[in-house]
Amino acid sequence: MRIHPTAIIEAGAQLHDTVQVGAYSIIEAGAVIGAGCIIDSCARIYGNTRMGMNNRVCHGATLGAEPQDFTFTPDRAKPLTIGDRNHFKEGVNISCGIKSTKAPNWQR
Repeated sequence: MRIHPTAIIEAGAQLHDTVQVGAYSIIEAGAVIGAGCIIDSCARIYGNTRMGMNNRVCHGATLGAEPQDFTFTPDRAKPLTIGDRNHFKEGVNISCGIKSTKAPNWQR
């Protein structure tokens, strides 16, 4: 595992041994990051994020934040579930869910 010394990985985050984390990135407790994932600099991954294998999260991306939904309350939060081989470009924001806990087909 290659983690830049300025990255913050909270206790309770689960990172596969092959994960790479860039400078100033933050990964919260509860997040699960699969094999071969690359987290570039200044990315933020919230604790309710589950990520499969070989994903790339580019500079400044945010995954698992609170959604921009006026009906959202923390008790309604559902995990953000990401499959394999995705590429999240610079500055993208993907929020956690609130509508369903049903697992996607690739997890069944």
